[in-house]
Amino acid sequence: MELAAEFSRAMTPDPLLPPELLPHPWPGQGARRLSQECWTALRALPEAQDTPTPLPRLFHLYSDAITAPDER
Repeated sequence: MELAAEFSRAMTPDPLLPPELLPHPWPGQGARRLSQECWTALRALPEAQDTPTPLPRLFHLYSDAITAPDER
């Protein structure tokens, strides 16, 4: 839950413009990268009883924002 809250806080001022229109350096790029790393770590959690561990429903809200375009 803390990850989702911090991601929301970091993304609030992000206008989601293409990289060429953002000022440099833009902290939103780093926030997305760190969130992607956390997302990957969450998805790599060990499986229990041969059943994949589902991600908390809260993270479905952010899946498109932090999933790399080639993974969609």
